[in-house]
Amino acid sequence: RNELRCRTPQVRNHIQGAFGLPQQVDMTLDVYPAWAGKIHISTIEPDTYPWNGVYFDGVPVKIEALPAPGYSFSHWENNVLLSDTLNPVFNDLLSTGAVTFKAYFDSTSVGIAQVDDLGKGFSVYPSPATDYLVVLNEGEYVVQNCTYEIVDLNGKVIMHGALSNQSKKNVLDIHACTTGMYVVKITSKGQSVKNMRFAKL
Repeated sequence: RNELRCRTPQVRNHIQGAFGLPQQVDMTLDVYPAWAGKIHISTIEPDTYPWNGVYFDGVPVKIEALPAPGYSFSHWENNVLLSDTLNPVFNDLLSTGAVTFKAYFDSTSVGIAQVDDLGKGFSVYPSPATDYLVVLNEGEYVVQNCTYEIVDLNGKVIMHGALSNQSKKNVLDIHACTTGMYVVKITSKGQSVKNMRFAKL
């Protein structure tokens, strides 16, 4: 029994040595809220979280956040490997000794088709922008009580506020945003409506 307990780590050591791989990586996967989705990694899709496994640096690994029905992917919690926390798919080398991928999901419980219809009328311009960004709501459906968040690629909220119910055109002062890529996240009554990217010069 004692030998069997040591067998798995020893096999990993043999694999690492035989293929000349830099190191083994302690992987943790987690989701929030706990019921809102799953994470697919390589060929498996854990059912319980947080989940722990061991992978190898030097071998590309695909990690994808998969929302449950009624939810949409929001962002990853930032870690040393992610260059874009708003992309639900990571496909790269695990060049670190230990890492956690935690996926955050937003509720779309008003129904996926309805959310898509509500979001069709929203757009932003210009992109790239300098001092101001315009958020337009010109769709077939009138979306009331909307709020917005401007989020950077690390998942940090830079600005937030409410959109006017009286105007289809909202002008946002984005002086606080440094040069880079951002996402404007529109919500209505706590439900995600649309995410739109723009560049800030």
